[in-house]
Amino acid sequence: MEYKVRVNGQPVAQPRPSVRIMPNKFEACIGLLNGGAARAYRNLRRCVRGNAYVAENHAVHPWRRKLSAALKSAIGEIITQPVEVRCVFLMTRRTNMIWTTKPMPREAYDKSVNDGDNLLKAVLDAGNDAGIWLDDGQVIDGSFSRRYASGYEEPGVEITIRILDKEAVE
Repeated sequence: MEYKVRVNGQPVAQPRPSVRIMPNKFEACIGLLNGGAARAYRNLRRCVRGNAYVAENHAVHPWRRKLSAALKSAIGEIITQPVEVRCVFLMTRRTNMIWTTKPMPREAYDKSVNDGDNLLKAVLDAGNDAGIWLDDGQVIDGSFSRRYASGYEEPGVEITIRILDKEAVE
């Protein structure tokens, strides 16, 4: 079985999470650091463990909510089998790439601003949020491509989710 979902809007990559050191852990770290430089370095790695988070005002949150709602309404069931996910991210065209006298086909995206793997991660995490699969570990094959949107096409993502047979995987 295969599902196709189109979500409009500028795709946003999942950022690297920041780490918040909890105050009680920080005080414990200060005590550990008083034992000398070598010991402090060894113990510092234990101290910086805290809560990983993405800032609440980051643009990825509304994007993931939009993806999650679209995936939930398109699929509506929990997938328990292995899946394959293919994504085509359509990015906004630069102003110097907009013409009025000739066609504007989809073109390869040439910027390194949005890492493609982080764009894909946002889609997989939105699938977790939507509850369409038990865990994104079920995705055993995934790929993406980034393109500039053609003509007056709206930016967004085209997601294809294909459920694989367990026998075909083995």
